[in-house]
Amino acid sequence: MPNLIETKHQWKNQGFCIFPNFIDTKKLEKLHFICDDIFNQWLAASPNIKEAANTTNMAYLTEPI
Repeated sequence: MPNLIETKHQWKNQGFCIFPNFIDTKKLEKLHFICDDIFNQWLAASPNIKEAANTTNMAYLTEPI
């Protein structure tokens, strides 16, 4: 795993950080399934699917009902 300084540089230069093995495989599979479901809800609710697929603000879909 990268040290804090490497992580800071990665965030500053690339806008994201990679943390290998941060989440175990089973939890990662579940998270992937959940994220796909949320994304599909977002696409279904959008009148313009091409535009929706390139939008980054989907926050309201993760709020509890």
